[in-house]
Amino acid sequence: MMTKILIENGFCWGAGVPCSILKKEIAEIEDSEEILYIPAVDEGVALGIVNGFMLADKNAFLLTQNSAVGRVADLVMSFNIPYDFPLFWIISMRGYKGDTAVHRSSYVASTRILNSCGFFTWSSYGRHGKADWNNLAEAIAVYKGTKRNTAFLRYKDD
Repeated sequence: MMTKILIENGFCWGAGVPCSILKKEIAEIEDSEEILYIPAVDEGVALGIVNGFMLADKNAFLLTQNSAVGRVADLVMSFNIPYDFPLFWIISMRGYKGDTAVHRSSYVASTRILNSCGFFTWSSYGRHGKADWNNLAEAIAVYKGTKRNTAFLRYKDD
């Protein structure tokens, strides 16, 4: 579903890091002939690849885990914000429900960091409390309409 929504909205380039929450979605993206996805060794490298795609005037997305929000936010504040280079960022969120203390801390910190950096944040949870990929299309519409840094927060399915 994620792959289809990205393609329908012109996001055919991306980079990210491995993630157990998004394992199925990343496999679909990597199998797609319509998306060029480059797996990276860390989030900074992935952001550099995405920024390179965007410099080439491509709609690109970044995929990371929320444990990396602080590192990526630092890079976004150093490059993307000063140069008015908005990022579309898909983040897998650990620590939301019944997770370890480390993941819960990362979850709280991630949302605070995103807010303090001025990101529009969009949740994968719909009106019924279940993960819903259709919210991704809405997040992309907000990103395209505002040209501001936007983060789509993908929570682990129940």
